[in-house]
Amino acid sequence: MPQAQTIVDLLWKRGLDQPSRVAYSFIHSRKGDDSLTYGQLSTSVRQLACWLSQNAGHHDRAVLVYPPGLDFIVTLLACMAAGIVPIPVYPLIGSKPARSLGRIRHVAVDADAHLMLTTVDSEVGLRPHLSETLAGNICVTTDDKTRPGAAEFELPPCDPDALAFLQYTSGSTALPRGVQVKHSNLMANSATIQTCFGTNFDTRGVSWLPPYHDMGLIGGIIQPLFAGFPITLMAPHSFVQSPIRWLQAISDTQATTSPSPNFGYDLCVRKVTAEAVSQLDLSHWRTAVCGAECVSRATVEEFVRKFAPAGFQSSAFCPSYGLAESTLLVSASVGAPPLVRSFDREALESGRAAVCNEDATNSRFLVGNGPAAPGTTIKIVDPTTLETCSDDQIGEVWTSSASVAVGYWNKPEINAANFNVRGEGGTGPYLRTGDLGFFHDNQLFIAGRIKDLIILGGKNHFPEDLEMAIRESHPAFEGMPGAAFSLELDGREMLVVVQELTLRALKSQLDPEDLFRQINRALFIDNVRADAIVLVRTGTIARTTSGKVQRHQCRNDFLHNRLDIVADWTSSRAALAKGAL
Repeated sequence: MPQAQTIVDLLWKRGLDQPSRVAYSFIHSRKGDDSLTYGQLSTSVRQLACWLSQNAGHHDRAVLVYPPGLDFIVTLLACMAAGIVPIPVYPLIGSKPARSLGRIRHVAVDADAHLMLTTVDSEVGLRPHLSETLAGNICVTTDDKTRPGAAEFELPPCDPDALAFLQYTSGSTALPRGVQVKHSNLMANSATIQTCFGTNFDTRGVSWLPPYHDMGLIGGIIQPLFAGFPITLMAPHSFVQSPIRWLQAISDTQATTSPSPNFGYDLCVRKVTAEAVSQLDLSHWRTAVCGAECVSRATVEEFVRKFAPAGFQSSAFCPSYGLAESTLLVSASVGAPPLVRSFDREALESGRAAVCNEDATNSRFLVGNGPAAPGTTIKIVDPTTLETCSDDQIGEVWTSSASVAVGYWNKPEINAANFNVRGEGGTGPYLRTGDLGFFHDNQLFIAGRIKDLIILGGKNHFPEDLEMAIRESHPAFEGMPGAAFSLELDGREMLVVVQELTLRALKSQLDPEDLFRQINRALFIDNVRADAIVLVRTGTIARTTSGKVQRHQCRNDFLHNRLDIVADWTSSRAALAKGAL
């Protein structure tokens, strides 16, 4: 559709050309499903956009506080159509909303938002906190049937160079920042995704991903509208409570595409029974996109093995790499089984990627994320010298494409250092991702994040390695999140480990001293020893909307004694400065 320059243009066209075609369906766990055709969606968006145009300022910023569902989609698109910049945030869920409220407050203040849009039900929970969160600005419930409507009129076209929305980062390594995504960025990345994964009218999708995170928002909501295929959505907590619901939806709808972070596939491996597998048909699933966090070789192999009887094929697994600063997709492996390689751990720690025997005791398995996506350039750069790295040399991942955002909201100094930077000979401009990676066999491998890197005794250690070794060291940690990070104390780096326990472990009489010993034995393979170990209750480690552990937040919680501690231990040298810890 060459005449469509924004996603709103596409919505109006689909509403006219395909009014009866289903666009979105939403599965409710306790009541019937909802759905919207393109005609219904276009009408609802136009009505709300007209109201917003008459009651809010053009280019105002609006915080969107919605539970997963169709109301969120209508409001998101209505804001775009009205020239208001929507800011999706994680909703208030659960009996302890303090963490969500803190994030909403940070986003509202950082973005200087004048408007909060939400549902009638959500507003009840927000009401006691509105004055401190929005400083007296306007809160509107868009599903309030008593709210007066607005006369419909012809909305002006969206400017492709205007902001489509602010996508706040996950906050896994720093405070969340608002990525400024323009309409042109959104269209460029949507076209890249379509070309890469081959989506079209015949595609059928399913997604449980949070719509407030870039993978759920762009992949689960925008891409179906862009490519014109129907998608079935469900709430993240519905999937986490019962992972079979996701796979059952894929089976029932004969979905051809569905994404998830690694932990989602791992949860299915651990929680779905063999009897349930026998009732599934996953033979139509052609693109099982895996992103948002590092892809585990064990998860890939175990998922393929477990669900092969249901028709799942290893070639469907699509490891991918992306980030909000590039709208979403940067690279992906499509159409072939994932590329898994064993690398020498010591070489990785020294900045080189050297393939080694799979049986070697010092091996680390990594999964390739494919080549650069269509229209995207990737280069690996030494983060200190800014020189281009050779293949199999670890450096910072830089990327360039029409998908790269214009920068973070109101962060000029950070933008100057990370966006529109130039490489050797003035090439670029590039986005500095902050991720460490390398190319091997023409595929991008991600080794970790610069800010998460742990340096002990002059050696680099990736926290993902340490955390995985700990999870595998004892059944009490199996499948549970943990965080490894370092602290500088008296001029020396100290390693701190925070690890959640399983519910079964909490109910049993496990000896904490034995668990501490098991953790340090697991770390011994990396020639490191923890200086402090903290065992915490299930579900208490801070995580992002995509399920990644927020190491930065966990570190702060540790320093300020905000962890829900079951048992803790410190080494003798750490004990000398325990007060500082």
